[in-house]
Amino acid sequence: MVVLVENGALAGVFAFLILVFIPFPYVIYIHENLWKDDRNLHRIPIFLSLFNFILVVGLAYLGIMDLKESVIFTHLIWGISFIYVGAAVVNVVKTNIETKDKMAIANAAAMLILVGVSVADIYLFWTGGSIQNDVFGRALVLFYFVFLAHINVIATIKEFDKARKADFYKELANTDSITKINNRTAFNHDIEKLSNENEYCIISMDLNNLKQVNDTKGHQAGDRYILNAANIIKDIFEQFGKCYRIGGDEFSVIIINDDCTAIAKDLTDKMENEITKHNNDNPEDPVDIAWGYEVKMPGDLRNFNEILFSADEKMYENKRYKKGMDIR
Repeated sequence: MVVLVENGALAGVFAFLILVFIPFPYVIYIHENLWKDDRNLHRIPIFLSLFNFILVVGLAYLGIMDLKESVIFTHLIWGISFIYVGAAVVNVVKTNIETKDKMAIANAAAMLILVGVSVADIYLFWTGGSIQNDVFGRALVLFYFVFLAHINVIATIKEFDKARKADFYKELANTDSITKINNRTAFNHDIEKLSNENEYCIISMDLNNLKQVNDTKGHQAGDRYILNAANIIKDIFEQFGKCYRIGGDEFSVIIINDDCTAIAKDLTDKMENEITKHNNDNPEDPVDIAWGYEVKMPGDLRNFNEILFSADEKMYENKRYKKGMDIR
């Protein structure tokens, strides 16, 4: 910066070289953000900008024209770039007018503002309006950046809102509407990931007598049964694994831990104690959960489907034990 300030000639050289290269990034930005479908037209102003650089430097080096005299070539390249920008804006308006994509149209309008700044600069340069050129140009550039910042802030807010809604709908798609725990969709997704785990446990559970409750006490009582059972399951297991309602009266828990055998035994014992406590406190809404679990240990060659099948088998065995008869 010190060199540029103290050496006016060098500063002038850098200013003209920057002027030569301005269309290059500008056209690339327009192509990437407004007219990605264009395959070839954007190459023209880019190629001409590079050719113009070689031309003006060569003319200055040979003493034929200095950089200020050859600025007309640079302004011609700018003019070609403006034509490309105009074509891109027309394309944006035609493409988005029916879809009413206001952000795309606003971005195109911002590009036109910058074109207006440049056209005004060129006009005032050739008409000798140097003082007005400087003030007018700065004012339009400032307006351009304020406008562009405004539309980008709006776009960012909309993207955040879309992401928030996407997360909401994703959670909604993976959550059981009654119990608010994970549903069958989430279970199917998560159980496939178990192929990458060395040790895990699947606990299968089933609510005994739910159909009888629905038939004799009504579906509201049945829903209370489901909720009470889900709350017990969630309170006991959620700290150690993920809980799922995978069917009307079916629940499951997946635990990934290096000590699954001890954890599963301890938690199922706690669940039985919690069920007893709930039934003593709420004799009008008793809960009875049949359960069974299977642990996949390191070196066990069974896949998750086989582990799940074994857990289900043990759950049915527990159900028969609790009901005192084979209802499978």
